[in-house]
Amino acid sequence: MQGKKHSFPQIWEKIEKEWEEFLRNDLPSLQNWAFVEEKIEVSDDEVKVFIHLPTPIRREQVHFDLEGNLLRIKMEDRQESRLEDERSHFYQISKRYKREERVLQLPVPVRKEKSRVEWREGGMWIIFPRI
Repeated sequence: MQGKKHSFPQIWEKIEKEWEEFLRNDLPSLQNWAFVEEKIEVSDDEVKVFIHLPTPIRREQVHFDLEGNLLRIKMEDRQESRLEDERSHFYQISKRYKREERVLQLPVPVRKEKSRVEWREGGMWIIFPRI
């Protein structure tokens, strides 16, 4: 067995290629997916919370919930891909899940009903009426 690095060189090459692809593309995007900053503006009739989202994200991936004065923001992304090589009867299914959660304490009491979300370039505003 000396001199042989691996029993299945073709499969090992594909695994190395996928790992290099992950380190080059997916790992930085996983690191950058987290929230970067938030801004809270309080006026006489409403509270505005700005969440900066550094990567493109779809609206259905972001959920928020209000419990008292705590605003919980969750983002979730699921991606699936399939790589097939018919010549060597090889296929690979890769699944990637990203999840981020943030809890912010609001400075004044607000109402969840009649709240709204406005999407802007680089992030979103969540606007609550004050109690």
